[in-house]
Amino acid sequence: MKNIWCLILFLGFAEIGYGQKAYKNLDDLFEPKDVLFYKIEDIKSYKAREKFKTGLQFIKNGKFDEAREVFLEADVLEPKSIVILNVIANMEKIEGNFDKAIALYDTIRKIDSTNVTTNINLSNCLHQTHYFSEAHRILIGSEKYLPEKNTQIKCIYYLNLASSFEKINDCDNAIQSAEKALLFSDTLEMIDALKKGIKKTKKKCQK
Repeated sequence: MKNIWCLILFLGFAEIGYGQKAYKNLDDLFEPKDVLFYKIEDIKSYKAREKFKTGLQFIKNGKFDEAREVFLEADVLEPKSIVILNVIANMEKIEGNFDKAIALYDTIRKIDSTNVTTNINLSNCLHQTHYFSEAHRILIGSEKYLPEKNTQIKCIYYLNLASSFEKINDCDNAIQSAEKALLFSDTLEMIDALKKGIKKTKKKCQK
C-alpha cells in the first residue's frame, strides 16, 4: 500500500498518503478539489518515474516552475501517461490556464474515459469556469467507475459530488453525497470536518 498516494492540488498543495493526516484548508472542504491518485508503478518508464518523483518534491518545496519543467520532461519520456498528464493539467488549472487544462483533460479522457481521477479534475475545472451542468454530468457518470476497495478516492469523489450538487442548488443530494464521503473517511480530522460541513450545508438548505 505504501506506493499508493493521493495528491490534492488546490491553491496550496497538500499531500495525502495512507496513514497520514494531511488535509489542509478544511474550512473549504466542500469546495471542489483537484486530485491525483496513482500507483507509482503506473508510470512504466524508470526515468519518467524518477522525474515524476522529483516533480512532487519540487511541489512540496513550493517550486512550481521547476516542478512543471520536470513533469514536462517526464511526459516526453512516457507520453500518454494518465498520471503525468493529470498533474500537468492540474498545474495549468491552478495557474488559471483553464482552456489548456480542459484540453489536457479531454486528451486524457480519450486515452481512458473511465479514469475517475481525470473526471474529478475535469469537473472541477468546469465548475471554476461556471459550466456547472457539464461538470455535474461528468461526475454523475463517473460513479460506476469508482474502484471498489479504494476508500480515499471514494471520499474525494463524493466530496466533489456534494459540491457539484450544491452548485446546482440540490441541497438534499449535496448532503447525501457528503454523508457518503463520511462513510469513506479514514481520519478523525476528516470525519470532524465533514460533520461540520454537513451541518453547515443543512443550515444553508433551510434558508
